[in-house]
Order: sequence, then structure tokens, then C-alpha cells
Amino acid sequence: MEATLDPVIHDKLLDFQRRWRNLILFRGLCFTVLMLCGGLLLLTLADWGLVLEQNVREWCAIVLYSLTVLVFLLECIRPLSRLPNLRGIAALMEKAEPTMRNDLLAAVELGDVKGEAGSQVFREMLQKDVAQRVEKLNVSHSLHTGLIQKWLVAGCMLLTAIILTALIPSTRSQLLRAAVPWWVNIGTAASTRIVLIQPVDPE
Repeated sequence: MEATLDPVIHDKLLDFQRRWRNLILFRGLCFTVLMLCGGLLLLTLADWGLVLEQNVREWCAIVLYSLTVLVFLLECIRPLSRLPNLRGIAALMEKAEPTMRNDLLAAVELGDVKGEAGSQVFREMLQKDVAQRVEKLNVSHSLHTGLIQKWLVAGCMLLTAIILTALIPSTRSQLLRAAVPWWVNIGTAASTRIVLIQPVDPE
């Protein structure tokens, strides 16, 4: 396909693919941060309100980290390992740019067809027209960060909440108990037992 497809169209499709891949990656990272930070905050609140036992905190942490890894695999690794080919990228680009609808995909498909000599003129004319139009497109404008803005904002908000929780001394221990219960076993005030021993009268 690359040998017969117009170089301008080919390069623009590759630019669109890189931009689309980066947005998918950032969106997946936002989902991962939301899962991890949201789970840690919920676990911290649960431990603060219910005073969870050590083994309960450990199992909750295992489930949280397992779900976080699963979200990372599903939202980051899997989409990046199944990137569409040039035809798929052309179809995605047509959705982002309605002015190129039908023409861009047709140019890509015809660029891969080894037809008779009589159709070569039509293919060259179509690709030349599409190349002139696609060259003016701004990929950053078509795939702007606003498409994942809500996920970026939500991820930043939860990450900020985690940082603030870690900076406050009264809640830092609760966060550590939720995040690393295997190494941190800090007792809470409610779970502390105080035994008063009456001193023996020396006389």
C-alpha cells in the first residue's frame, strides 16, 4: 500500500495514528489513576470509619491493586497492541474530519488496488485531490486533548486528593495503612487498649 499511496496522504495518516495512539494511552493512564486513587481514598475512608482488621485491609489492597492492573491492561496495553492499519486509520480520520468522508478511505483503498492501466488515471486524480485537501488538515485540531479532558481533570483531582491526604499528619497513617498494609500496621486510637495498673503501696 505504501508504494502506490500518495506520500502526503501516507504521512498524514501516520501523524493521525501517532496522535490517536497518544490519546488512547493518556486516557488509559487516566483510567488507571482513577482506579488506584479512588480505591485508595475509599479504602482509607472505610478504615477510618470502620477500623478494618489487618487481614481485611490486606485483602482489600490485593483486590484494589489487581483491579488497577486489569484496568491498565485493558485500557492501555490492549488498545496499543491492536492498532488499526492504514484503512482503519483512514476510517477514523474520516469520522474526525467529515469533510474527508468517503474520499480519504477511497484513496487509500484504490492505492492498494492493482487494477488495469485504464483506471490508473482515475486513481492518480483522486489521490492528488485528496492529498491537496488532507495536507491542510491539522491533526492536533482534529484529535485535541479536549476529547479526554474530563478524564484528565478527574484523574488530576483524585491524585491531588491523595497528595493532600498524605501531607496531613492526621490522615497520613490511614493512607499508609490502606496503601501498604503488609508493611505498615499502625494501630488506630479506637483499636488501642489502655490498661491501668494500680501501683502497689510500698507500705
